[in-house]
Amino acid sequence: MASGCILDTCWVCDDLVWEDDWILYNEQFIHPACAENKTQLMKDKASRLHYEDEMTEDLQMLKRMLGSCQKEIERLENLIKRRA
Repeated sequence: MASGCILDTCWVCDDLVWEDDWILYNEQFIHPACAENKTQLMKDKASRLHYEDEMTEDLQMLKRMLGSCQKEIERLENLIKRRA
């Protein structure tokens, strides 16, 4: 249980930071658990952004492949029409 002097309000959880339960994070007082949560949230966000980038690249590649397939279909259809 926290006791003593209030140092600040934690910007992560918006709760009071007491003198016996704090760390400095970017020159601001926060709870140790909030620092761990914040770090994990940042890692999760970075992971999602990387995944989204990979998905965007895959989507662009599939669009290029689809365009190539459509051109090949048109070429084959024209070939069939000429032979008919």
